[in-house]
Amino acid sequence: MTREEIEQMPAGREMDGLIAHMVIGAQTQVIESDWRYDSQHMERRPDRPWEHMPYYSTEIGAAWDVVERLDKTAQLCDVTRINGGATYLHHCEVWNTSGEPYHRATADTAPLAICRAALLATLPTTPVPPITPAPDVTRR
Repeated sequence: MTREEIEQMPAGREMDGLIAHMVIGAQTQVIESDWRYDSQHMERRPDRPWEHMPYYSTEIGAAWDVVERLDKTAQLCDVTRINGGATYLHHCEVWNTSGEPYHRATADTAPLAICRAALLATLPTTPVPPITPAPDVTRR
């Protein structure tokens, strides 16, 4: 996933799954819908049983769990509401206490800004080279 994809990703269950896996460190699973129920998004953390995956990107309480998780991993988080003209925007910055580069995101809602900044913080700081196929080493 690239920086641009994260910056354009809308709030929703796809982002929630990425947060659960990449930031929270939980296993995730989608139970497909059938005639009895709608599809369910589940997560399991090492210290908990399977449970419904929180709506990290749309609910502030769940997004605050992301902030607390970042705090536990020595990453600081600053969330600010800024005047964007007719509406307000929410801005989130995440940085490491060891002085590594910080990551920032702006969105219409605080949960979305928090999730985008947290996902940006999981990206490697140096570009990862593309995987090239191994050369054919069969004997002739």
